[in-house]
Amino acid sequence: IYTVGVRVYWAIPSKYRQAVLEWVYAHLGFIFRGMPDYEGWRVSRQYLQDILFYQNGLVDIDAVEPAREPGGRIALHLHVFYPDLVGELVDALKNMPFPYDLYVSVVDEGALEVCRRAFADLPFCRRVEVRRVPNRGRDIAPMFCTFGEELSRYDYIAHLHTKKSLYNRGATEGWREYLYRNLLGSGDRIRRIFALMQGASPRGIVYPQNYVLLPYWANTWLANRELGRIWCARLGIGNVPRGYFDYPASSMFWARVDALAPLFEAGITLHDFPEESGQTDGTLAHTLERLFVLCSLKQGMRPGIIKDKENPSWSAWRFDQYTNRSYRSMVGMLTSPQVRLIAFDIFDTLLSRPLLNPETVKEIVARRAGGEEGSLYRQYRAVAEQHARRARGRDVGLEEIYAYLGKLTGLPEARLAELRRIEEEVEEASLEPRWEVVRLYKDALATGRPVALLTDMFLPRERIERCLRKHGIDGWDALFVSNEVGLRKDTGRLYEEVLARYGLKPSQLLMIGDNERSDTQIPCDMGASFLHLLRPVELARGLPRFSALIASHERSGDVDAELTLGLVVRKNFAPILYPSFDPASLVPVTPYNLGYSLVGPLLVSFSNWLVQRAREDGIERLYFLSREGKLMREVYDRWVQGVAEAPRSDYLVVSRRAAGVAAIRSFEDILEIAKTIYFPNTAENFLYTRYGLTLSDERWEEVSETTGWNRDATVRVWNRKVEHLVPLLRALEEEIVARARVEREALMVYLVGKGLARDSRQAVVDIGFGGSVQGYLNRLLPQKVHGYYLMTDDRSPRTAKAYDVILRGCFCENVTQSPNAPAMYRYSFELEKLLSTTEPQVEYYEVDAEGGVKAHGRELTPAEMAPADIREGIRKGALEYAEDARRIREELLPDFQPSCWTAQMLMEAFLTRRSPKEEAFLSKIVLDDYYCGRGLVL
Repeated sequence: IYTVGVRVYWAIPSKYRQAVLEWVYAHLGFIFRGMPDYEGWRVSRQYLQDILFYQNGLVDIDAVEPAREPGGRIALHLHVFYPDLVGELVDALKNMPFPYDLYVSVVDEGALEVCRRAFADLPFCRRVEVRRVPNRGRDIAPMFCTFGEELSRYDYIAHLHTKKSLYNRGATEGWREYLYRNLLGSGDRIRRIFALMQGASPRGIVYPQNYVLLPYWANTWLANRELGRIWCARLGIGNVPRGYFDYPASSMFWARVDALAPLFEAGITLHDFPEESGQTDGTLAHTLERLFVLCSLKQGMRPGIIKDKENPSWSAWRFDQYTNRSYRSMVGMLTSPQVRLIAFDIFDTLLSRPLLNPETVKEIVARRAGGEEGSLYRQYRAVAEQHARRARGRDVGLEEIYAYLGKLTGLPEARLAELRRIEEEVEEASLEPRWEVVRLYKDALATGRPVALLTDMFLPRERIERCLRKHGIDGWDALFVSNEVGLRKDTGRLYEEVLARYGLKPSQLLMIGDNERSDTQIPCDMGASFLHLLRPVELARGLPRFSALIASHERSGDVDAELTLGLVVRKNFAPILYPSFDPASLVPVTPYNLGYSLVGPLLVSFSNWLVQRAREDGIERLYFLSREGKLMREVYDRWVQGVAEAPRSDYLVVSRRAAGVAAIRSFEDILEIAKTIYFPNTAENFLYTRYGLTLSDERWEEVSETTGWNRDATVRVWNRKVEHLVPLLRALEEEIVARARVEREALMVYLVGKGLARDSRQAVVDIGFGGSVQGYLNRLLPQKVHGYYLMTDDRSPRTAKAYDVILRGCFCENVTQSPNAPAMYRYSFELEKLLSTTEPQVEYYEVDAEGGVKAHGRELTPAEMAPADIREGIRKGALEYAEDARRIREELLPDFQPSCWTAQMLMEAFLTRRSPKEEAFLSKIVLDDYYCGRGLVL
């Protein structure tokens, strides 16, 4: 069901997707919200929520039509911890345009009286309830424990509080004012917020984009992951975010009460919250703050995040803070006078995996092990690690983990040893260096200060050192491995140990790593310096056009798809420098990147499909048709290296023009060639490009007299209607048939020489659509020629039936030609550009004096030659992807099946929502379309 949901979404034309999904939620939302929570329906529902959520986070509130009426009962909850800020709230509440009830919580008697006086006689305020509450659970506990029963009876609520953030010493000054201004800044603003929460597809919660001074890494669980997991389970939130996700940092927002119903109904009590002790994170209040959006999504309503126009950012999480950093600023941190020790994390910092989730390593191990052992490993490996750590009271390594795994599974020592061997091998094979981080590491060494490596890891020291040195990383002063030391970074105790060994204060440490909690927040709280480096998957997750790809692949649980996408994510987002970052583009727009990220996955997954289908069909030889087939064949040959019994490949230089004319034997054949679409062009060009005829002036005079057609007359063919051309083609029938006879003789010499007359265990391979060249070859040759294509359309079944041959499409099959066709089919010309080569299209063959054959093609123009470097860059990228994918099959996962689903999603994500940079890139690739009358096309 999940896969169907994904495919249905991507089958919808891009310009209609949002409208269709809006309609689904408007008319079927009650079904989704009422579905039983078993797995199939849950993931289908979640997929639709993901698409809506990830594509529509930021809202230009000024573009929203203000609501005239509130559409329900309204309550506001204010938590006043600092009574000196009450005046700001009073001024803000004067902007309320609708009737509302006000609930105020305070923590001391003095504030009680201040609030009663201050909030009296507010316009539109029908009722004021002020209550003193214990100083426990910050602003969150009063909302659910003190006023929860009352607030749950309303339709809409706002939640605000008196925020000062004294713990960060003014680092987020202005944050409170920013939130008040965006949530209650004017009557017009409030009306627009209500409009977002109304209508056919309401936003469940509305809040401002992250404040400009708030660090981007705050949009993760930080110290709240474990508590978040527990409460997600308690609230019925099935898909717990792994990385970055949306939530109203500071917990000020407007919301529909039904969007937060799981929280109001959860029975939260005051005693669920810890006693107040100045905590800055990790409490239930900090956890619940992160659940507001997740609850809204569970209820079928996405959030509305108000775009900050004063300090604009394309990222709701302010990832521009990351992408705008300079290398000079990073080096400046290395050379800061106060820094006496530079520390680097290892995994996902210096070394990176082609995975969206590091835990997928365990799934790969289980799959490689196979059988009962793989199943037992999958079931108990994580549990064994937890038990071992708990029993030892310290961090543990593989020795202790596998001892517990043996107790849990009953597997003999030999099998446990084999599982361990596979696990260590998989861990090592998955790693590649993050080259820009390695460069930073070497610059750290060049400072002359000690550089230490710190890792929370179960692998033995020897294996970790081997992985590092394998990729040219050495020279460290010390390596601290948690399972060897017994202490971990994510508790802070490993840092204490490191500082003690070096005799340093926290302020003298610079920590560089990827983990927002263990490498960033903990050092920060200790008083150390830090440099955070985003994991590739998290930067991809934050991009407007990549986020849905990440979400859908994480939900799928498909290891092959994750690896197929993971290579692309690692290649594009492992760097730490983005001097000209363009969030509107799918990936950085260079020929190499697009070749690696789009063409590579497309052709590698197609190649794997080719091998499987050819084996099933008994095909031994594959002939890749010119010109796009040249790159397709190169990628195929790279992928099948080492694959037993893979069909042999060859490159067949044949075109529609060359095969079509050679196959002409009757006037019906002539008409059939004419029926292919032809854009307005002259009759002279039409006759040359379709039939190879060049008429003399005298012959044109004769034709004009008998048919009324002259050389400059306009020919246009649409919907296969060629009645108007019959007189012209009848007049030239003998010349066309004679030309076909000569070309057929030469083409047959070429085809026989290529082995196409040997037997029927052969197939042509091409981009596709109707199989016209395949049909011509079957008319010319004594043996059947089958066909495999990226895509086929509704013309292909006729070809297959006419010649009793196989004709298959990989990504799309038998597509009806319409505006609703899959995007890859609708944008096939752009796809051809990406696969094109700088070589002329063959027009015909002729036999030379020695009996050999020579191909004749239209000479390439300077405009066609100009993008040669672009095509070469695409080629290099695609071939490198093929090499990397083959390396995964050879070293990591022997039965790796590159995902066609992933490749199609990537290509369609690029084709359907192109950025200005992507449009400019494609416009540089000039492609000829003489056959269809368009000449050279940008």
